[in-house]
Amino acid sequence: MLLYFFFAFCYNLGMSFSLELLKKESLKKALSEMQIETLSEVQQECIPDLLSASSVRILSPAGSGKTLTYLLPLLDRMEVQKGKKHLPVMLVLVPTRELALQTADVCRKCLKYTEGIRTAVLTGGVGIDAQIRSFHNGADIVIATPARLLDHIRRHTFRPKALQDVVLDEADRMADMGFLSDVQAVYAQIPSVRTICLSATEDARLDTLAEQYFPDAVMHHITHSVLLHQDIRFQIVHVKKQYKLQAVAEILKQSQDAAIVFCNTRRMADQLVQNLHKNHISSAALHSEMDPAVRRKTMQDYRSGKCRVLAATDVLSRGIDVTTTALVLLYDMPSELNDLIHRIGRTARGGQSGTVCILQCGKTDPVFAAYCQKEHPEIEKFQWNPR
Repeated sequence: MLLYFFFAFCYNLGMSFSLELLKKESLKKALSEMQIETLSEVQQECIPDLLSASSVRILSPAGSGKTLTYLLPLLDRMEVQKGKKHLPVMLVLVPTRELALQTADVCRKCLKYTEGIRTAVLTGGVGIDAQIRSFHNGADIVIATPARLLDHIRRHTFRPKALQDVVLDEADRMADMGFLSDVQAVYAQIPSVRTICLSATEDARLDTLAEQYFPDAVMHHITHSVLLHQDIRFQIVHVKKQYKLQAVAEILKQSQDAAIVFCNTRRMADQLVQNLHKNHISSAALHSEMDPAVRRKTMQDYRSGKCRVLAATDVLSRGIDVTTTALVLLYDMPSELNDLIHRIGRTARGGQSGTVCILQCGKTDPVFAAYCQKEHPEIEKFQWNPR
């Protein structure tokens, strides 16, 4: 542990933290296999504070590398537990099943060459009895949605007495989805621990939560302008409402890249996929009304390239990291600016470039116009007309 405080001290003297300073060779080997050779801006700035014992709040744009920001230091210092049954020392709370599975996948890739550290995923959509059986021998790292974790706490199948760190990932999305009361209920059942709170947008509700549970947290704020300008090409396509479906098909036919089309309703996502199938475009819908197993299979197909286009609601706008997504197309504009920022963040991830194409019917929303003027002034504009 003294080694970590030394690294943090060196950073405060002006020395930068680098991957070479990680102590576990097994973790370094896994990162090399994942082709991670340098740290992102948010990782360089925040990891030194994560090496200390203080709570940390991180406000940073989508796609900036927040998951590895907390995983690297926490996994590097995690010790192997002796005995058959392991107690959780790290809890990651996330808003959706998809993000839980993705985070677990990243975690397991990082631990590929590290023996003796177990990871468990506890989310809804899976029978709790089967989950209890699979969780019988415990885990060092638990990645969960708040409501399902509370179920396990009440059944005494999740025992928090050894917890050291609680991570609130996509905390702003959990607030939007009404999960903060569940998060507060979790805090009421666990010992006093360090909290790492991550979000892509500012939210007064998180300020209130922090005042109650982690008032002394160190705050890091990485601006959107630093990270997003260089990677994303913005386009506004003006189109009459009755031609929107046709316009989407034509735009997607012009490229063979992986794409996500965001809709505001489940019904519209399903309708959009039906139209894309008629145009022989490989696509699938993804929304909260689908069976969890179908959602997992859909995401697997998209990641592997078997499915090229996803028509999704905002269930996919937070935290999902698919670096091959070259195009985000907004069939509908969201009602909140924060949702727009998260949708935009699904492309240009992992150092890749991307395009955001927005279908605009009628007048431009003033909030969106102000955002574009500030963050993306060089936006391209086109008029689409049916052939």
